[in-house]
Amino acid sequence: MGVTKFSFKVACPPDRITAKAFSLATETFTRILSKANADSWLITEARIASVDLTARPSVADAAASESVHVMERIATLSSPAGPDQGTVGEFKQIIDNFSVLTNETGADLVMVVNDRESVFTSDILDGCQRLLKKASRRSFGHVTGKVDRLILQQSHRSMGLVDKNSGLRIKVSFTSKLDSSVSKLNLGAEIDVKGFIRRNSDGSLSMEAEDIIRIVDRHRPLVTADDLEGVLRIQLSDNMDSAAIVASMRKDRSDELTVGGTQ
Repeated sequence: MGVTKFSFKVACPPDRITAKAFSLATETFTRILSKANADSWLITEARIASVDLTARPSVADAAASESVHVMERIATLSSPAGPDQGTVGEFKQIIDNFSVLTNETGADLVMVVNDRESVFTSDILDGCQRLLKKASRRSFGHVTGKVDRLILQQSHRSMGLVDKNSGLRIKVSFTSKLDSSVSKLNLGAEIDVKGFIRRNSDGSLSMEAEDIIRIVDRHRPLVTADDLEGVLRIQLSDNMDSAAIVASMRKDRSDELTVGGTQ
């Protein structure tokens, strides 16, 4: 893994930084690190007047890579193509912090993840807030279906669920409190998910799971005559009922004993 670092900057003149803005900027910086499970990263640079903060992992390992992945997903919210509604909902608290900070300073905010810069303007953040407002129109319910995708990582937890009734695919996100339930699942498992359901701007459905229950099929079909063929050494015909099958079995058993000379 190469050099890894994350920087956050309020892009305004030093004389525009109030104590309130400075406090909010450091809180936002810390919130991003916490969301990315990077609380242990070291603060390597801090320009107080212009609020330009940089952090690096103490160890460049797989956990650091996962943290970078989360930061990169936050950075995608500044894309000119517009943010994804699901991502906006996931990072609501950070977006709220961004909005308050830009209102306080009138400045753009800059995220730099491994030298890749992303700029958050007031217009971009207004768009994020509109999506958050739309996403708040959600309903609580449950969906039964089969798992067709499963991601269980420290920085990202989600699964794909094919609705049993409609056949539609739903993206399900969940928190660490459901890890023990999800870790027992496999692709194709049938589950019942309870939680908040919303329709995204592209028409797809997503769900924030509150509870996930695996459905165990305890029903087993009854054994038929066809199932017994090849297992029992009797000749079965279409017009044989259960009494005829039992009689045939007894006759075969009687014949075996006669041949063996023990009848």
